[in-house]
Amino acid sequence: ACGRSLERFCRHNPPLMTWGWLDHSHLAVRAFHWIWALRFLGDLAVLKSETVMLTILQLRVIGQVLAQDLENKRQGFGPVDVASAGALLYMGRCLPFLPESTDWWTLGQTVLGPALGGYSQFMPLTGAVPTAQVRQAADGGSMGLWLARHSGVELIGLEDALRDLAIFCRSSAPPWGAGLSWDWQPGGALMELD
Repeated sequence: ACGRSLERFCRHNPPLMTWGWLDHSHLAVRAFHWIWALRFLGDLAVLKSETVMLTILQLRVIGQVLAQDLENKRQGFGPVDVASAGALLYMGRCLPFLPESTDWWTLGQTVLGPALGGYSQFMPLTGAVPTAQVRQAADGGSMGLWLARHSGVELIGLEDALRDLAIFCRSSAPPWGAGLSWDWQPGGALMELD
């Protein structure tokens, strides 16, 4: 089923074409999901070789698109960049055979903490940020923290920014909203928020 899903998506969404390439946050989430799916499969021999090649091609182009967007900004990273930075961290660490992987890893480390910290200016008690957007940032940030901890890397400002965001999630979200994910997110356990 996983192989059929990957194959179908790749065939109907060629790189940089169709709705599947319109939104950077969707590209980042797709990268997270596909990397974890491939990891859980364990042996890629269960997939057709063509499907593996198309999947890797898609992941490479996703990384190039996300990296180019962040490099164009150079500074002033904010909430919209959290997902991209987190995805680049994962692609940099999990796809070391790609020539861009080291650059992605470095860029993800540089951007993730400041981008997540950008939420503090949007989180007054009035709750000016949509709950779904906050949850997405919490997911991306906690996955980045988990990866950094397991890689022996300290991401400057990430833990403090993530703790502030988690407290905001807990205080503003209904039981079915952003706070729910902290029961199983890696960041929740790492920071004793689970």
